[in-house]
Amino acid sequence: MYHAETFGRKAMIFDMDGTLLDSMPAWKDNLYQVALRFGVELPPDFYDLYKLLISPEVAQHMVEHYHVKGTVEEVFQAINHGIVSYYANSISPKPFARELLEAYRAQGMKVVLLTGTERPLIDLVLRRLDFFQYFDLTCSCREAGGPKSSPVPFHYVLDRLGVKPEEAVMFEDGIHGVKSANQCGIFTVGVHDSMWDDVAQEMASVAGRYVHSLKELLT
Repeated sequence: MYHAETFGRKAMIFDMDGTLLDSMPAWKDNLYQVALRFGVELPPDFYDLYKLLISPEVAQHMVEHYHVKGTVEEVFQAINHGIVSYYANSISPKPFARELLEAYRAQGMKVVLLTGTERPLIDLVLRRLDFFQYFDLTCSCREAGGPKSSPVPFHYVLDRLGVKPEEAVMFEDGIHGVKSANQCGIFTVGVHDSMWDDVAQEMASVAGRYVHSLKELLT
């Protein structure tokens, strides 16, 4: 495996959900199931409208604007409980995710996970899938000091690794993460996920490279 994005690079930084894991449908399904348990059927476009929000904000919208019959805290806890079940039992890697991580490890790259998902879910799913073995560092955006819509978590990772921006590559399915990594001077690989089809064209134009499957990075 030899590609322009690995030439002269020392660190491969991966997003988790939607990039390495096929987990985005679980987040969507979980919200609809939670609403039903509270007696409300959410409209089909609900997730598309609120998918950029964190769970407490989503719970607040569900209660205040969609009349979900519970308190914000009750709905928030139900969302958390439901998504834990998905991470513990059913979420799987995207095709060729394991092979790609193994390939970069074999090349002697530093491999890092940087995700907006919280630490308990990170630990739960990486242990179940036996993915910890592939990473030199795993961190949540909370641990890294800020969301991927800002440069803060990227600088945190670079500092932890002791590498320069131009020595790193970021693999990301979310357009805000790609834009922030670009601002930091990190080469970006946009990874297609169907949950973000509405911005796929823009993603392809702003990422250094755009792939529809991780297999493209192995061939």
